Amino acid sequence: MVAVSPVSANVNAQRDIPIQTAPQGIGGYDLQSQADLTFAFDYDHTGYPDHLVLYRPGTGIIQILSNVTGIFTPVFRSAQGIGGWDLLSPNDRIFPIDYEGSGLSDYLLIYRPGTGIVWILKNTNGTFTPVFNSTSGIGGYDLALPSDRLFAFDYDGSGLSDHIVAYRPGTGIIFIIGNQNGTFSPVYQSSTGLDTIGLTSADDRLIPFDYYGIGSTDHLVLYRPGSGMIYIMENLNGTFTPVYQSQSGIGGYDLKSASDKILAFDYNGTGNQDHLLLYRPGTGIAWILQNSYFNFTPVYQSLSGANGFGIGGYDLLAPVDLITPFDYDSTGKLDHLVLYRPGGGIAFVEQNQNGVFTPLYRSSTSAPE
Repeated sequence: MVAVSPVSANVNAQRDIPIQTAPQGIGGYDLQSQADLTFAFDYDHTGYPDHLVLYRPGTGIIQILSNVTGIFTPVFRSAQGIGGWDLLSPNDRIFPIDYEGSGLSDYLLIYRPGTGIVWILKNTNGTFTPVFNSTSGIGGYDLALPSDRLFAFDYDGSGLSDHIVAYRPGTGIIFIIGNQNGTFSPVYQSSTGLDTIGLTSADDRLIPFDYYGIGSTDHLVLYRPGSGMIYIMENLNGTFTPVYQSQSGIGGYDLKSASDKILAFDYNGTGNQDHLLLYRPGTGIAWILQNSYFNFTPVYQSLSGANGFGIGGYDLLAPVDLITPFDYDSTGKLDHLVLYRPGGGIAFVEQNQNGVFTPLYRSSTSAPE
């Protein structure tokens, strides 16, 4: 277990602020399936990822919610998928991507690992249409295994998430794919991990990260939950080298649980996703680490155990609990957190003020306190 010592200034104090509530879920989406997933999206091409996409793979159900001062309402709702994609496989996954290299991650990439099927959808006033579709993968990556994972990445430090990382945990296979006017091709490919490092375990995970705090998520965090292993990899013209490596976790967080998850987070509201949020669903444990002169230290720590504090009143005591960053106030900054419990109907949206997290929205059905 992580040896957690609370940072007194960061314990989840409640503040006297208005909190919007709903009976369950958020914006009419009930969050009653354990398959439910959500992420932030720039729906209206403003540069602000201030809408929430919620979807239920295997059912066709998807909604996109707008937010006006904590009142969430659907601007898109379907039980038959989106843009011609049926969403009828439980393996279907979606994420936003900057398809045009415009600085706006306002397209949706949908893929079905194990089948080779991948689409990219454009949104025109709420009508989604494919600009790319394939049954044989993308950019030479075949998407032939159910374990395949994709995400958007700033490969060249341009500040644009206009490349695709495709990788196959447990095999060492990784591609980074560029887009030239709708033609996808690899700018990096390997069958031995990131320059021989990692991806040999089925548990290995990758996320993008703004290591230098300059507005470019152009580093890759490679970690293996349950083992303590973590690398942060820098890219110099297609050569990846570690700027941080450890076999015993990071910043005091031991990464010894197979349930550990990591995401990049804009903790200070600078517009840079330059902090790491590490959490252990089912235990109440959540830490946020800052990087100062290549040394990671906690700026936020929660307690663990049966009375775990979690974050901002959300207890993080269910193994299915998930967290995603969100631009709640349309500033272009992913500096709020959505914490939700698929299958439980529970969702919180929280702001951070100097390490004190408070809910601006929470569902009232069985809400953790």
